[in-house]
Amino acid sequence: MRKLVISAIVVAGVFALAQGLQALIDGAKKEGQIVTYGSPADWAGYGAIAEIMTKRYGLKHSDTDMSSAEEIAKVKAERNNPVADAFDIGYQFCTIAIREDILMAYKPSRWNEIPLWAKDPLGRCTATYYGTIVLVTNTKVVKNPPKSFKDLLKPEYKGLVAVADPRRAALGQYAVIAAAFANGGSDRNIDPGIKFFAQLAKSGNLKPVAPSKDLLAKGEIGITLDWDFRALNWRKDIPELAISVPTDGSTYGPYATVLNKFSRRPNAAKLWLETVLSDEGQIAFARSGARPIRNVKLPEDVEKGLLPQAQYKVAKPITNWLNMEAVAKDMGEKWALEVVGN
Repeated sequence: MRKLVISAIVVAGVFALAQGLQALIDGAKKEGQIVTYGSPADWAGYGAIAEIMTKRYGLKHSDTDMSSAEEIAKVKAERNNPVADAFDIGYQFCTIAIREDILMAYKPSRWNEIPLWAKDPLGRCTATYYGTIVLVTNTKVVKNPPKSFKDLLKPEYKGLVAVADPRRAALGQYAVIAAAFANGGSDRNIDPGIKFFAQLAKSGNLKPVAPSKDLLAKGEIGITLDWDFRALNWRKDIPELAISVPTDGSTYGPYATVLNKFSRRPNAAKLWLETVLSDEGQIAFARSGARPIRNVKLPEDVEKGLLPQAQYKVAKPITNWLNMEAVAKDMGEKWALEVVGN
């Protein structure tokens, strides 16, 4: 009898969930449009998400690409005349966005499958995928690709290494934290990471330019540190790229798909997040090289397109999210003094 009661409860829950999602779909179709910031078709799996929204649900979609900080500033400025419905930010920016009170609280249907560390308890910020810092090398320029942070100090890489500036880009901040982990530090102790890059600059190996796909393809830089999913996508156009997780340590950084509290199309906004977190959406992110936040079974061809899982064992998680704003400020000041000052 008890099993029958439990079964009935489960069936009722599934039915209610399906009804809720259908109501969301119907509401979104009436709204007719979804506007996003920082979610371009060539970033992670958003191209596939946009295609589902337009072809399956008949919604018009437009996106304006910008950084996490720019997105937060724009949504805040537009609160009385909102434009965007959803946007993508680095997870470390969630604290800022929550403090600015610009995020809609919504717990998607897959809520219980999201790790505790990857979501705000009230549903205002939910991580949907993550990337890992990897070494990316143009093997036409560098015949012997580095395998570790320590390798980057070799004299043969003089003037060939470029890294994003942590004062301007979240990618640069993650690169410093990855270097900290590789050199005995952590997200709470970034000094070993700063000292490593200071040493790299002093050696002449660090080239003072902002790395990009174009510079890498042209051979104007030989080595950079970037997200695995970006590098894997670049390799489709630049087959000579060697990509690997540094053997002495790295870190991974989640990104959140968040909803505008002031959205004029709340159903479309919620449906966007539901689609991102669906099996189909998560596999789309994996197909682009990103790691899904949910534990979904990936098709064999998708799994083969990713780096071997064994490489990721050295990557350590960031746990100091609440203090990341202060860490980033401290990092920027130390970078200016110890790295740029070299």
